[in-house]
Amino acid sequence: MNLVWATWEPMITTPPCDASEQEYDNRCYAINTGVDAAIADWTARGLVVTGVVYGVPEWARQNTTCTPITAGFEIFCAPDDPTEYGRFVAMLAYRYNGLRGHGRIADFVIHNEVNTNDWFDIGCGQGTPCDPVQWMDEYAANYIAAYDGVMAEQPTAKVLASFTHHFDIAFDDPTAQNPTLSVKTFLTGLDARVGNRNWRVAYHPYAPN
Repeated sequence: MNLVWATWEPMITTPPCDASEQEYDNRCYAINTGVDAAIADWTARGLVVTGVVYGVPEWARQNTTCTPITAGFEIFCAPDDPTEYGRFVAMLAYRYNGLRGHGRIADFVIHNEVNTNDWFDIGCGQGTPCDPVQWMDEYAANYIAAYDGVMAEQPTAKVLASFTHHFDIAFDDPTAQNPTLSVKTFLTGLDARVGNRNWRVAYHPYAPN
């Protein structure tokens, strides 16, 4: 299930929340009834639901100098404050823990294809070289915030980093028009940054053109 932060929290609102919202950690999140029903239905059918959690709202990326590849990709700018993203992921882990009548999300994918600047934009690309250290630092901060939030609500859930198929270091190209880092480089960097957290990978092994 794609769980787009920008649709759940298009602006910051605080309690009291109305009946169409989920209250969590002094915030109100708008519930999409279709998404809510689908998660409950898949769970009832005995399937494991994976949430792909991305889509940074405008208010959460005001301080990021971002260069989206095209209109509509603004939601793939990295958030200014990883703790805001982590709170949202934790809310999902709380609501969909399988015990509240809404079904369960058991796997949480933290952003999407983050080894490509197109999908996790830290303010480079399109002619501006990316700094691989900053890139991995910013993603690791998001991953840690989300991981810790999920573990607080669902200690047996899995928290995954999402990558494209570009595995070998030959694909490290942070100065390209559309910068990429290899999975090998990015995953090594993530492992060095997340301490003893049990990271996992959501790998997209589609064939190159």
